[in-house]
Amino acid sequence: MVWFKSFTTSVVLALAATSASAATYTFDLQKIDSYHGDGDAGVLDGNVLTVTQTGASGSLTGTFTGKYIVDPSKGGGISGGALSGVVSDANNVQRHNNGLGVCNVGECSPSGDTHHTVDGVSFIEDEDPLTVDGAVFDFVEMAFFSGTDAVDITLTGLKFGWVGGVYNQYPGTNGLFEILVSELSETKIDVGALVAAAGVATTNPGSLGGRYSFAVPDIAAFTDNLFGVKAGINGSWKLMAVTVDYSVPEIPLPAAGWLLIGGLGGLVALRKSRKRG
Repeated sequence: MVWFKSFTTSVVLALAATSASAATYTFDLQKIDSYHGDGDAGVLDGNVLTVTQTGASGSLTGTFTGKYIVDPSKGGGISGGALSGVVSDANNVQRHNNGLGVCNVGECSPSGDTHHTVDGVSFIEDEDPLTVDGAVFDFVEMAFFSGTDAVDITLTGLKFGWVGGVYNQYPGTNGLFEILVSELSETKIDVGALVAAAGVATTNPGSLGGRYSFAVPDIAAFTDNLFGVKAGINGSWKLMAVTVDYSVPEIPLPAAGWLLIGGLGGLVALRKSRKRG
């Protein structure tokens, strides 16, 4: 019964092929001709950067959208808290030597590097009753897709550049950042999103551009389709790279497949019974 054994093995191998395979993808958000090396090729359209990577789990696309929140409470930096205020789309995002920056209101001059960071140093206060007064915090919203389908990934690492007052260019700023997860929406980070983790990016004097890497905690909240990386109070940095793990979704085995396995198991048991007889 060699044929029967090889056939059974083939079925088992075929079933194994339906299980998920995992791969690590890193999205380099620096500009293409950065002095750190080329960033990933992508399409920059207004306030959205789209980058597609190919790896062991196939093609994975990340969208990185510039947004900001005006928070009357001046809140920020509290892990476990919720986002409050009014969220708006930024005017645009720009890629630089040390990563992605957000231009929240109005266009940024190419030479005006102060406006190119992701920061929490602005404040809006006017007499217009239709606008919200408060502290302004930039953030980058990230979503991931396989083709046009939204997919869950596990966020594992962030890299920051041009952190705080590196080279004494932005005195009084720091590396505070928050990672946001959405509990209320599957399509955007908005008011009510949770601050799942908070940290401080610190400059490394020995690294060009004050780069800092952060290993994201291994908790369930960081397996999702949608995240935000927000500046804390007086935070100022550029988002240099994002690392994720992506597993191809498992292919459900049709009911006929389970019937086939059950039938094969019955044949094996019958054959053993006959041998004992």
